[in-house]
Amino acid sequence: MLLKVENLTVKFDETPVLENISFELEENEVLGVIGPNGAGKTTLLKALIFQIPFEGKITYKEGTVVKMVPQLKNLNRNLPLTVEEFFIFSKIPQEVFKSFFDEKFLKKTLSNLSDGELQKVLIIKALSQKPDLVLLDEPSSFLDPKNKETVFSIIEKFHERDKFSIIIVSHDISLISSMTDRVICLNKNLVCDGPISHLTPEILEKLYGYKVMAHLHRH
Repeated sequence: MLLKVENLTVKFDETPVLENISFELEENEVLGVIGPNGAGKTTLLKALIFQIPFEGKITYKEGTVVKMVPQLKNLNRNLPLTVEEFFIFSKIPQEVFKSFFDEKFLKKTLSNLSDGELQKVLIIKALSQKPDLVLLDEPSSFLDPKNKETVFSIIEKFHERDKFSIIIVSHDISLISSMTDRVICLNKNLVCDGPISHLTPEILEKLYGYKVMAHLHRH
């Protein structure tokens, strides 16, 4: 077991955003997290990297390295660095980032990247740092279909090679079902925790409060 979360509760101004969340994560497991806006999905990821105060218990296997790729809207994009400098500053070997990007792209500044380009850079940076667990917060939000396919192909290749765990938060239920074997449903409380095959229309309606049409990839 890589991670154990017990009775996790997070409050903002005494108002619970997450209440009594408990789950476990195995090594090399890919876990999806879904739920409506304001359900506490990003809050959960922030708690998992001890970025915010919480009640309850979060326990990692000793020595676990965790890397998080946040939502782009939460990033300061005005760092005066080129893509190449950013990778070097992050201690990513040149042979790694040069296998994904050409010299012209590497000379671009971070502030001049499109949303999709920046997302790809951040994901490759996180995956290249030999993590035991990667937290992905809405990784497909700013990607067009072609970039989405490229980025998730990269994630799958890294995952297959390096055998790390992933927790992926996304509104894209089809993406979650194609990438993960297990999903947890959040709406302040834990609404469901189980295999993708258990994600029925009834559970989705209970979670979101309305009927959800989703193409699920059954594993």
